[in-house]
Amino acid sequence: MKPSLFQTSPSVRRGSILAGVVVACIAFVVVFSHAPPPRPILVLPQPYHPPARRAAWPSRWIPVKPSWGWLWRLKEWVLGRPKPIDLVVAIYEFKAAPESVLAGLALGEPELTHTNGLRIWRLGDAELNALRRRLQDFPDSRLLGSPRCSTADRIECSLFQGESFPLSGAMQRVGLMIDFYPRVRRDATELTTAIVLSEAVTNLPGTTAQAPSSGKISILTNLAVATRIQIPKGQGVFLLEARPDAAGPRRIGVIISANQPRPKPVQSPKPKVRRGPESAKQFRPQSQCPKPLPPPPPPIASPAPSSPCATSCATRQG
Repeated sequence: MKPSLFQTSPSVRRGSILAGVVVACIAFVVVFSHAPPPRPILVLPQPYHPPARRAAWPSRWIPVKPSWGWLWRLKEWVLGRPKPIDLVVAIYEFKAAPESVLAGLALGEPELTHTNGLRIWRLGDAELNALRRRLQDFPDSRLLGSPRCSTADRIECSLFQGESFPLSGAMQRVGLMIDFYPRVRRDATELTTAIVLSEAVTNLPGTTAQAPSSGKISILTNLAVATRIQIPKGQGVFLLEARPDAAGPRRIGVIISANQPRPKPVQSPKPKVRRGPESAKQFRPQSQCPKPLPPPPPPIASPAPSSPCATSCATRQG
C-alpha cells in the first residue's frame, strides 16, 4: 500500500506543493496569453449607463487628504504614475443630406457601419488635420464646440456643457455630455466613450398646422452614442451619425484625438524637517541668504539760504 501525500516526509510534501503551484502558473500564462484580442471597434447598446468603477487597490485605501500627501508621493515613487492622456473632441453639425455629407468628406469606406446609421473611421493624425481643414470650408456645417480634458490610465473623465432646468418634477440636464474611460497601453489606447447631445425645444419635428405643438418644453436628443474603440498611437477617430430617416435630429460628426504626453519623472519623497527661526537662518543655503543692502549715500550739504535781512544789516554796519 502506497503512503498518501500527508503520510510522506515534509520535504516531499513541499516539493509536491511547489510543483503544483508552478503547473498552475504555467497554465494561467498559457490560457491568458492566447486570449483573443479585443475587438477594434464596439458599439455599446443604448441607453448606456457607465458602470461603477473602483480605483486601483493602493489608491482606494489612501485617504484623499493633504496630510496624506507623502503617502501618495510614495505610492507614485514605488509603483509609478498612471500614464497620462490628453483627449480633444470637436463636435460638428451638418445640415445637408447624409449622402451629400459622405460624398463631400471623401473619407472612403468606414471601418464600421452600424444599423442605427453610425459610421466610424480610425484615421492618422495627418488625416485628422486634413479633415479639420476640410470641415472649415464644408458647406452647411458649423463647429458646435471643442472641449478637451487631461486624464490618465483608468481614471474616468466627464464633461458637461449646457444648462439644467426643471422638467416633469425633476431637474434635467440639456446640452453636451461626454464620459471618457481610457485604458492606456504602450502602443494603443482603449477608449470607452459615451456622448449625448440634446436641446430643449417647444416645437417638436413633425408638427404641422393641423397638429400644432402643445407649447410644452421637451428634450430633443440629436446624438446618443457609446463606443469602445482601440485607438493606435498616432491615430484618432471620426464618428458620423447619418441616419437617412433623420428628419428632425441634426446630423452630428465627432472628432476624437488621443495623445499620450511624456510622463514627468517622479521625485523620491523627502520628509520635511521643521526648524526654528534661529536654526533656519543657520542652515539656510548660501543661494537663499538675503544680500546685504548697500550703505546709504552720504547726505549732500546744501548751502545756507541767504536772508535779505542779514544782507541789509551788513550794509548798514559798513
